[in-house]
Amino acid sequence: MDHRPGHPLLGPAPLRLADRRRRARHAQRADGGPDRAAAVPLHPDRLRRRAADGRRRPAVRDEPGRPAGRRLRVPGARRVRRPAGRPRPHPGPAARRPGRGRPGRRRGPVRPAPLAAGRRRAARRGLRRQVDRRARARRVHRPRPALGPGRAARRRGPAPWRSMLRRDLWPAAVSMPLAGLLTYVLSWTGWLATDGGYDRHWADGRSGAFSWVPAPLRSLWHYHSEIWHFNTTLTSPHTYQSNPWSWLVQGRPVSMYWEQVQNGQKGCTAPEGCASQILALGTPVLWWAACFALAYALYRWFFRRDWRSGALLAAVAAVYLPWFRYQERTVFSFYMVVLVPFLCLAVAQMLGAMLGPEGSTPSRRRWGAAGAGLIVVAVIGCFAFFYPLYTAEVIPMSDWHTRMWFTSWI
Repeated sequence: MDHRPGHPLLGPAPLRLADRRRRARHAQRADGGPDRAAAVPLHPDRLRRRAADGRRRPAVRDEPGRPAGRRLRVPGARRVRRPAGRPRPHPGPAARRPGRGRPGRRRGPVRPAPLAAGRRRAARRGLRRQVDRRARARRVHRPRPALGPGRAARRRGPAPWRSMLRRDLWPAAVSMPLAGLLTYVLSWTGWLATDGGYDRHWADGRSGAFSWVPAPLRSLWHYHSEIWHFNTTLTSPHTYQSNPWSWLVQGRPVSMYWEQVQNGQKGCTAPEGCASQILALGTPVLWWAACFALAYALYRWFFRRDWRSGALLAAVAAVYLPWFRYQERTVFSFYMVVLVPFLCLAVAQMLGAMLGPEGSTPSRRRWGAAGAGLIVVAVIGCFAFFYPLYTAEVIPMSDWHTRMWFTSWI
């Protein structure tokens, strides 16, 4: 019986296994085999550690939910093979247990039941860690509030909205309107300091509840009230009026200037005559791409909580949505000229998303760059194509008809 010191739980069996592997490597070295570097003898303590590690790491386990006998490979398990050409020794009658096992089956000092239980426990732990890692990889991580990284930190401090009301809302509500009002009044300095402005002396000689206010400021207030009344009550029809629903797609641009030039005049050489026009038409490809860009920004803000998309949509909503309140008023599409910078920002954000996020593969980058570059080239080419309509250039009538893509543009 082998009484050499081994593993405190598994006994000397791992040492016998390590000895057999070392003898096999020595035999390969003696025969001129490939494993010559392994012929150097190892220290006994190192052999014991290797043998103990081999016993601790399970090779197979039973998968829960499957019939008995089905085996599942455990990631990272080590399979121990017996050296080729070395038969398994007969265990002898002392290693057999009466009434159990097959004749000739090897039985050692290691009890199989605790060993199998340990293997199953380790396999379950390894499989559970794999499932947890995959679940964490598929999980969508949302940004945490700025007060702390966890729920306990949020509970210790005051609520975010309370801090906002106490520290940010009131100072901003007092300072920002006052600063904006003062800046706006200063922009009217030329009108206030001269005498030829429209309704500049309207308040002179007028009395009322606000007579204590200086006359120039009362005249300025009356001027603004007239502007508001005119722009909210104008309902007279116009040839180029349009509805706010069609502004983003440039459904009805406004013709600012039009002249039909006869053959031989102003450099016109076309037999059918020429045309000269200034059309308040945005670059169609840019505006149509901006419609998709706004939809993408809405997706980013609503589902991903992207603050950049939220700020962009807030600016677009502040400029565009109030016009839907005046459906009966005579309005025109050139009111959207102040929306152009925000539409360009939305398109730039969409093109950046097309290029791919950080860490994308080179193939993904190439396809994204090709798509984004195609949109940029299309916008530049479309602008060059409609350039004669922006500068009142004299062009043949056939070329002018070519640029009228829709009948609503005429």
